[in-house]
Amino acid sequence: MTESGGGNEASNIVRTVQKANAPDLSPKEGLSLRHNFSWTFVGNIIYGASQWAMIIAIARFGSPVMVGEFALAVAFVTPIFALTNLQLRSIQATDASNLYDFGHYLGLRILSTFGGIICIIGGVLFAGYTLWIALIILSMGLAKAIENISDVFYGLQQQHERMDAVATSKIVRGPLSLLGLSVTIWATQSIAWGIVAIAVCRLLVLMTVDIPIGRYRLRDLQDNPTIKGPKPIFDRRTLMQLAWLAFPMGLVTMFISITTNIPRLILESASDTYTLGLFAAIASLMAVGEQVNTALGQSAAPRLARLYERRYIREHRILALKLISVGVLLGIVGIAAAAGLGRLLLSMIYSPEYADYANVFVIIMIAALCAYVSSALGYTLTSLRRFWYQTSVSVATMAITVIASLVLIPPYGIEGAAWTIVVAFTIQIPLKVIAIVRITGISIMRPAHV
Repeated sequence: MTESGGGNEASNIVRTVQKANAPDLSPKEGLSLRHNFSWTFVGNIIYGASQWAMIIAIARFGSPVMVGEFALAVAFVTPIFALTNLQLRSIQATDASNLYDFGHYLGLRILSTFGGIICIIGGVLFAGYTLWIALIILSMGLAKAIENISDVFYGLQQQHERMDAVATSKIVRGPLSLLGLSVTIWATQSIAWGIVAIAVCRLLVLMTVDIPIGRYRLRDLQDNPTIKGPKPIFDRRTLMQLAWLAFPMGLVTMFISITTNIPRLILESASDTYTLGLFAAIASLMAVGEQVNTALGQSAAPRLARLYERRYIREHRILALKLISVGVLLGIVGIAAAAGLGRLLLSMIYSPEYADYANVFVIIMIAALCAYVSSALGYTLTSLRRFWYQTSVSVATMAITVIASLVLIPPYGIEGAAWTIVVAFTIQIPLKVIAIVRITGISIMRPAHV
């Protein structure tokens, strides 16, 4: 999938804010929107490619069964952490009024991550998995827990529009984790040890990159060179207030995660781990275009929040529509690539046995188009900081996805799982549009003047 069209559209997005009548809304210590996008794009491309290459490495050095075990662990762990993490990074990034200190976010993330680990242990015991699958899931939980601590440091940098720091961490973390996984699987033929290697690599990056850069940013923001390090603040009352503010976003993330992973869990139950591995590998190709989409969304989120907070509605609307247009463009390119080169791409990227599922690849790219548009709308909705609206959208989406999974996957297998993803992302688009219209009180197709 090519992304040159997305890059040109991205430049137009940057010019939109620069040419707007609104004053410069960047923090004085932050980078420009253009520079933030450039850094985020590069960081996401390298990190996303590394994540994608992990699936390829498991398929090459292991087997589709190992890919399926990896996907099962991700599907089990992700919804739990999605809830307990409360999507604090989005809350941080859009905290234009600096209502909470970084220490509050760090303290709440530490407590919520510990809670997530406890839930994973309980879930594994309740589910009655074999010891081997339980070890794989617990290893994935450890790797995710470390990643979650890094994420709150990313929120600090994103809030102050210093995406260069986030990109630097991802540029180091992605390839290092890929190397650790690949070497370990090649040497041990064990997916569990491969995931442990990922956890070790993530811990190294947290200690040597994220925390030191975070310390430097806090010193710069507070103009205090004596700060020794980022410290969590465990003020009970404040953390409870922050947790209540973030709780709907935690629900949103959990419901989104469940929506994403339910088709995989039902597919594994209806068929086997081998089929799940094939599906997971093909579905991972959605991440190619998502790197552009995410880079734009993360770079624009703080700016969107400030524009709306200061009621520059017209500029807020234009920037949001530009984000949506990039999603549409990326989706069209992906569908064209899958339709024309599907068999060749699957055979080259994975192995010839995947080429027989080129039709599934096309369906996945249709889902990708809907996902990119939904993601752009999601960043816009988050910038409005009316988080309970997103909860209702996510609940409706999850309910429809569960129904679609039960109807489509048992009789149609892997194709049914692909169409279920299409349904899940398609339904989100009108629901998010309606929420945005209700919050702003104006039609999104007619920019309002300040």
